[in-house]
Amino acid sequence: MKQSALANWSLLIAFALLISFAPKNVLAQSPEAEEAEPFFRHKFAYVAGYTWTPQGRNEITDERQTIIAPVVGLDYEFWFSERWGIGTFNELEIINIRIERNSGDFLRRENVVVLSAGPLFQILPRWSASAAIGAEIDTHATLLVLRLGTEYAFIESGPWEVAVSFDFINKEIYDNFGLGLVVAYRLK
Repeated sequence: MKQSALANWSLLIAFALLISFAPKNVLAQSPEAEEAEPFFRHKFAYVAGYTWTPQGRNEITDERQTIIAPVVGLDYEFWFSERWGIGTFNELEIINIRIERNSGDFLRRENVVVLSAGPLFQILPRWSASAAIGAEIDTHATLLVLRLGTEYAFIESGPWEVAVSFDFINKEIYDNFGLGLVVAYRLK
């Protein structure tokens, strides 16, 4: 079995164990808590973080190099119910790299804009998951983007929310991972 496939299975098993051994009071809310908490349909978020691109190339030595680059973004989410929603995930990656294609030639990526949209699902209170499709755009090429993400709100105060997000983004010829801090304002 390849090392990456083994790592994927390990993550899946760890996630399943985490959910199965979670305390019951974390997995279920009392009816009083559900009635007291308002339902917010709209969420506007500012995201600041970093992306990790393992397939980058060093401009001087032309050797493979992992690139870590800053990211800023603006997201919007609309929730149909307390469990399901749809969102747009829009970010600017401040990056300057070369990526080797399968054909052996190189594609330059400079300060790319990533635009994507897709469904949201609330796994547990404060913890949601998303899947999206979109495009990565810069002056050299436009690439298809498939995004899987998760977000956990560790602070909720009235309409304000502070969360941490993790994304895996497949960009047609290369992948990257993102970690960000989310500051959001929610409306009813």
